[in-house]
Parts: sequence; C-alpha cells; structure tokens
Amino acid sequence: MFQETAIVLTAQRLRGFQPFKTASPRHLIQMAFQTLFPILARTLRRAATLASSVESRGFGRETQRSYDNPWSTLERSFCYIAALLVAGLVSLKILDVLQFNGLVYIPAWRSLYDMMKVWM
Repeated sequence: MFQETAIVLTAQRLRGFQPFKTASPRHLIQMAFQTLFPILARTLRRAATLASSVESRGFGRETQRSYDNPWSTLERSFCYIAALLVAGLVSLKILDVLQFNGLVYIPAWRSLYDMMKVWM
C-alpha cells in the first residue's frame, strides 16, 4: 500500500502536481482525493482480476465440484442404454460383414440380414 502511494505521488509529481504546496485544509483534502483515487482504482482492478482467477479455477460460491455431484440414476441408466444400443449396432454390422463375405450365415436370421442390408 505504501509502495503504491509512493508510485502515485511520483507519477503526479512528474506531471507537475505539488502535494505540499500549501497547508490549507481544503488543499489537503483535495490532495488526499487526488492521491487515493488512483490507489482505489488499482486495488479494485486487482480485486476483479483475483475474482476472475478464483472463479475460473472453480472456487465460485454457486458451483459445486464435480466429485460432489455424482450422476443421477436416470443419467446413468441413459448412458448404459446408449452404450448397449451402440454395442448392438456394432455387433449387427459385424454379423452383416461376416454374412456378406460368406463366413457366417444363419438361415433363421435371414430377415435380420435383409433389414441390415436396407438400413446399414
């Protein structure tokens, strides 16, 4: 804080500001505002930067950590059903390729082979 005040006073002196020109109370109050306003602005910028940094790292007050929020039963069931559906389609495609190349043919599954030709 003292270092920032010294930086502000040095910058103002370089611009021609004379902080202790007179000792009147009005001038001292004006000098205090002219000195403290840049310090306050810089402090607010630092606080905003720190808040953004903390929020981006997941320490916000409104967000829950991912390890504290497990999937619900509905979400888990949906993922299992989707995985089973994909596995079933992949196995049907493999069966179609095997039947097309003449490696495996099961006569009872002829309607399934016909459906796979149309849709896959």
